[in-house]
Amino acid sequence: MPAKRKPLWIFEKSSQFSIQDIENVLFDIDEGSFSGNDMPFIYTNQMSCHIKEENGRFIVHFHDGHKEFVTVDTTNHQLTIQGEWWYKGVYTLSQENNHTNISSQVFNVARKGRWMASLMALFEKTTHEKNFHVFVERIEAAIKRRK
Repeated sequence: MPAKRKPLWIFEKSSQFSIQDIENVLFDIDEGSFSGNDMPFIYTNQMSCHIKEENGRFIVHFHDGHKEFVTVDTTNHQLTIQGEWWYKGVYTLSQENNHTNISSQVFNVARKGRWMASLMALFEKTTHEKNFHVFVERIEAAIKRRK
């Protein structure tokens, strides 16, 4: 992927919680097989998966056969999720006065059929934006449960 590729979309939302509180939920990924209530936070909308750490990233195999690749960068407060075809999502946390800004950048990283992925993605922006806001709400709810 070229280094200067621009995101298709950027979504942002503020949270009252600290970067550390959010990272404690968001970056909590372990190896193993998961289902139901023991799913890692970022995958609670899935039925089951198997996660293996390999070469500094997590490879997540889902029950339906697809997989994703997850990288956690604690230094830059980022979590990256990349699918097998076109999707790459980069979540970045930054401190803004007395709140944390949570940013999601969605990239089209398709190597083949890039135009088709871009066309398909046009119809998914509203869904991605809605899912991002629900995602932030779920992070905050998880932090409240842990406190």
